[in-house]
Amino acid sequence: MTVTDVARLQFGYSPMVEAVESLRMVLSGTIRAPYVGWFTEIGPRLRRLDLDLLRALLPEGPVVADFLFGERGRMTFDEQVRDIADCEPDRLCADLRDAWRGRPSARARELLADPVAGAHRIADELHRYWAVAIEPFWARIQLALRADVAYRANRVAAGGIDAMLSDLHPELSVAAATLLIDKPQHRIDRALGGTGVRFVPSAFVWPGLTVSGRPEQRPDITYGCRGVGTIWDGPEIGHAERLGALLGRTRATILLALGRPSCTGDLAVALGQSAPAVSTHVGVLRRAGMVTSWRSGRRMMHQRTALATEMVAAGNAS
Repeated sequence: MTVTDVARLQFGYSPMVEAVESLRMVLSGTIRAPYVGWFTEIGPRLRRLDLDLLRALLPEGPVVADFLFGERGRMTFDEQVRDIADCEPDRLCADLRDAWRGRPSARARELLADPVAGAHRIADELHRYWAVAIEPFWARIQLALRADVAYRANRVAAGGIDAMLSDLHPELSVAAATLLIDKPQHRIDRALGGTGVRFVPSAFVWPGLTVSGRPEQRPDITYGCRGVGTIWDGPEIGHAERLGALLGRTRATILLALGRPSCTGDLAVALGQSAPAVSTHVGVLRRAGMVTSWRSGRRMMHQRTALATEMVAAGNAS
């Protein structure tokens, strides 16, 4: 890394990373302990999907087709899935062959035979998977990812890059001006040349660490965000439909998200609404005894009360 690379270290999260990493776990057949509640909720719905196509897209192994992550900087899932649908045929074929290590399955060969149509089929099926597996939980996931980014920023401010990296992942370390990633199955040396690095927290990659990016691109290093287990613990796992029938969808989603303290701004970003609109909904919930609020510096923090937690638990049990 050069001085410019260090200056260009960034953090950001990606909806498509959550879709791809969670799907890799589902297809592996091994659901790690923190995700059992999530998988129990979505498992029956997965039968509606073309899992054979998704397996052709994500074979077992150390390499994932890089085109799945689209153009760096895209922040919404719809933008990212459009990038996949518009993927250049040569890139799709090259990335899929890399993922299959030159031995594609019969279903993968179908995608390779017509990569233009294949890109659209892949995009459509990933969109269906997102709707079933990630979108119902996205507000809660996004809050956890934003909390991790804030934690890393505080670590940099308090102790510099070394402090930030010290507890990010055991496979990651820094020696002099070199960022070392312990991946025995790969042998790659790269001079960043001023591109910088983006660190991407994920709710699903834990306990692993992945690196993506072509030689001409800034690399993305994806790691498990802090508190992965707490995202999925507790009775709040599940859809907001039942609670939403009583409170309205937005207020139900806010209650589900407030199992941990969150500020108005973070809730607004996660829900895709304005801060004043979220503040109004939180005010209604607070007056009903379902939310407690307090000021922390310039931020207004909120968390659901014991009464609200009991309501969430009752809604999931019904």
